Amino acid sequence: MNFTVETFVIQHIESIWHAWSDAHHMEKWFFSSPEWHCPKASSAFFEGGEFTVLFAEKYGTQSFPFKGTYTKIINHKFIEYFTEDGRKVSTYFIQEENGVYITQEIEAENSNPIEVQQQGWKNILQHFKTYVESL
Repeated sequence: MNFTVETFVIQHIESIWHAWSDAHHMEKWFFSSPEWHCPKASSAFFEGGEFTVLFAEKYGTQSFPFKGTYTKIINHKFIEYFTEDGRKVSTYFIQEENGVYITQEIEAENSNPIEVQQQGWKNILQHFKTYVESL
């Protein structure tokens, strides 16, 4: 089963693309709640390249990596990757006059209710929007 999250970001596509693909920027937005953060990320941004973001509690000891492999990249338009557990994530960037629509189609995992997963991904996308619009 798949689900979708989306947002509209008021920023130039070049800035959006760079913040989405560069590990330094990923550390600023790739987390799902205020109690967590991303203290470390890496990204080999090319088809066949891999990325890792480390999710960690801000004031605790829990952490876990989230990994994926980029399978298709169309500059300023589309990114597809498969997560380490084999789920596909497709991200579309549609440029408009005032900004960019970002839509993600995510293959759900079986451990958590789909509503919880969707909210987590929606939060990550909101953190991205907030971060990039502040650049």
